[in-house]
Amino acid sequence: MRLQDLAKQIDCIRCDQKKPAAGARRFHACHVCADCTQKLDQMPPPHRKASTAR
Repeated sequence: MRLQDLAKQIDCIRCDQKKPAAGARRFHACHVCADCTQKLDQMPPPHRKASTAR
């Protein structure tokens, strides 16, 4: 048995794999692994529509 096998694991909602909990982010009751977190951080922010209210 390896030390990695004893570490806490999470089910990533983005890549649907079991990954180590180290570096993962939690969103309500869901988790995103460290690899997917880095990919999400590199994405540009979404474009927001300008408000039409004056």
